[in-house]
Amino acid sequence: MSRKATSINCRLATPLTSYALRVTHYDFMKLLILGNPESPGNIRINEEATARGHLARVVHMESISMSVDEDEHIFIDNVELTHDSYDVALFRDMHPQFISAYLSLAQALERKHITVANPALIDVPFVWNKLHQMMKLKSAQLPVPQTSFLTHKTSIDSIETSFKFPIIIKPIHGSHGTDIRRCDTMDDVRRAVASGPVGTFIAQEYLDAPHDFRVFVVNGVALGAVKKIPVDGEFRSNTDLDAQFESFDMTDHMRDIAVSAAAALQIPIAGVDMREHNGEMKILEVNRNPGFQHFEAATNINVAKSIIDFLETI
Repeated sequence: MSRKATSINCRLATPLTSYALRVTHYDFMKLLILGNPESPGNIRINEEATARGHLARVVHMESISMSVDEDEHIFIDNVELTHDSYDVALFRDMHPQFISAYLSLAQALERKHITVANPALIDVPFVWNKLHQMMKLKSAQLPVPQTSFLTHKTSIDSIETSFKFPIIIKPIHGSHGTDIRRCDTMDDVRRAVASGPVGTFIAQEYLDAPHDFRVFVVNGVALGAVKKIPVDGEFRSNTDLDAQFESFDMTDHMRDIAVSAAAALQIPIAGVDMREHNGEMKILEVNRNPGFQHFEAATNINVAKSIIDFLETI
């Protein structure tokens, strides 16, 4: 069994958070990291946990199975989990096609008294798409680009009058900048939308700027910021597209936006991407499972240490 200090009630250190975590400090923690074992971020979290004397294991979702008979069972590589197997589970590298499995697994882990470090999987109705994220951020009075859900021909045709070109068309699900397109005409829009099923794209205001910013937030604290500079001729600043990361001294305004955005979406480990356009900072996206290899290299900030600090007191 893991040794624990006296537990206390606390809240994430953010102005907008609406949920409380039951906090228990782990002197020795058995940590289950659900994600790609070869991901640099997962490797760093595993390394930091091990350096603290904790037991950590990174497990791909393909290694997980669940079943129900007279009881409920969770297996990792055909070995059944019990309430003593792990103290904390951290979901990383989540993909939309597995969302039903993630939700079922998170709930099952909690019933085995294994604390899930992703409260949005447990405490609130979980919706995974970029439109919902923009709506939640806007309802929290945070600055976001104009966004529309393209559900049918009428909503597509309305772009011509409701948006100023150029605009961005992106999948309602997706990551790493995949299938995000800049469109300069309605013909460009129709071609972009025709590349996938109806109801799988959003249109978004294009914010012209030479770079983006990312603020990394852990447990309500903004650790630091980087400037993300796309390669020549590219408007996307994703690391998969060879964008350059540079350390940046974030302003108080950027810090407030990032911390408030993570709180509004109930994401304790968040990469908040934003862009300044015409003197106004707007949120492009909040990443709920952000990589941080390039962030650490640019800033010399030990992100993995902050993540383990958070997990030790969840």
